[in-house]
Amino acid sequence: MINPNAACIKQEFSWFTTLVQARFAEYFENQVAELKPSELRPPDIANDSSPYASLVMKYKMGVDERIILLLALAPSIQPQILDVFLMENPTLNRIFTEFGGWQGKFHRGFLPTCETAVFILGGDQLERRFEISRYFDASHFLVKDRIIDIDADIGSEPFFSRPLNVNAEFLESLDFGVAK
Repeated sequence: MINPNAACIKQEFSWFTTLVQARFAEYFENQVAELKPSELRPPDIANDSSPYASLVMKYKMGVDERIILLLALAPSIQPQILDVFLMENPTLNRIFTEFGGWQGKFHRGFLPTCETAVFILGGDQLERRFEISRYFDASHFLVKDRIIDIDADIGSEPFFSRPLNVNAEFLESLDFGVAK
């Protein structure tokens, strides 16, 4: 029998992956997306009693917050789903600036930043960029309640270049199946 938490998170990552694919298809105009990212509804987890679903319901997380949480969780749970962000811009021979991201000392995959979240949630829409910034504010429950950590030690780097991580204690609560 599969762990209910794992089943719920697997379903969420399936939706997240489809959403990222739709964002890429929409962003690179030569591709046609079957659905726009904004048309992709998250899985219905209202009747799910897993710790992950309970947390989503407790905070009444909207679509944006669920996407940010999944993005922060991905390197620890399914890092391969972020490999698409390692795509190089053929004009510059480096990854696309608009994807954000960084690579760790030991982690070989893509590690997200706030910029990555902005790209997934809004593409190149400047208005959305401003809206999304509120999710990274210290007063927002994702940051305030330490569900995600946003590395503030970036010196004079741009705000959205901050690494986006899931809080270690929160991740541990998922591993052990205990809701925060």
